[in-house]
Amino acid sequence: MSTADLLPRSRALHPYVRGRLAGQFAELAAGQADMAATLHSLAVCEVPIPVRSMLSAHAAQYEREAALSRSMGRSLETPERPRERAPLVQPSSPRRAADSEDRRWYVRVSTCYLLRDGVLITTALSALHQDLRAVAASDDLVAEVAAMSEAAAVRRNQAYALVRDAVRDHGSGISAAALSRIDDLVRELVGPERTGAMPTNPVALRDRAEALVRCWDAACERAAELFASLGLPAQGDEVRRRWYIAALDALAEHDRRWGRKHCVTQAAAAGLLPLTLPGAQPAHAAASLLRPGD
Repeated sequence: MSTADLLPRSRALHPYVRGRLAGQFAELAAGQADMAATLHSLAVCEVPIPVRSMLSAHAAQYEREAALSRSMGRSLETPERPRERAPLVQPSSPRRAADSEDRRWYVRVSTCYLLRDGVLITTALSALHQDLRAVAASDDLVAEVAAMSEAAAVRRNQAYALVRDAVRDHGSGISAAALSRIDDLVRELVGPERTGAMPTNPVALRDRAEALVRCWDAACERAAELFASLGLPAQGDEVRRRWYIAALDALAEHDRRWGRKHCVTQAAAAGLLPLTLPGAQPAHAAASLLRPGD
């Protein structure tokens, strides 16, 4: 099915809605492309053939899905400004690196599936699917995103058998590496709002900010659940604490870097949003974000 077949009803949506959806598709495509590049770099290491085949197959699937996401986003008028972020796990050049004693390889493949795939891509697909249904976008477009989500779930189930084996031998290293990348993960969730138009209507601003906080909250809980289900040493409270601090830092960094308030910060400053980021004490969150003079 071509992109043109997917989008006739979606093209009738309000320009603001189309721009926001286009930005979400662009972010999803970039995340899928990052995942593919990282898996390709992991697959060329000297790993057992079944593992190499699985990683290569997953990488190829993510490449195809990234191309489809880009196409759908462009058809909805993707914002012009490019994304500016680094992948959570940088692709590397081929190296001899993957027998049972190579801790670094297992840490890299585990954090890739845990964070990039299990949290970021899952969150992006879930939010996009909900938003498409909320604005009555094309049924075929909704179905296409749902199919991507189902395919990603199948890949995760295949990969987590490998990750659980890795955790048994390298759990502390994987846990520490994943925790250290939470700042980058949260920054990727917070940052994309710079490419979208800020709602001017107070009700729309509040609704958008609340939707984002719910999305971040769900992503935080997803991360905490994955840490627990994979048997990593880090506890859910530790994941939530790191996530909360990272969220506040990411919002402040957004406002400094782009010279405009994030819509969540704007809504909180206007009294439209009782800000309670994941794991936060509401009074602390409000005091941190709403300093005098902001």
